[in-house]
Amino acid sequence: MTPDKQQKARLMLQAIRDTEFLAPCEEIQNDFSAIDADETLTTKITEAIAYQLDN
Repeated sequence: MTPDKQQKARLMLQAIRDTEFLAPCEEIQNDFSAIDADETLTTKITEAIAYQLDN
């Protein structure tokens, strides 16, 4: 494994152990899994951004 790949592997391991990193990732994953297939992804992303800006 090259030094660059080793560094990336270390960073990934650190990230998956970091709860402050994981929480936003899980929220994003949940948001995307809740997308209704009848609406376009662009529409849902735009709505999500607008909602976040309003809150």
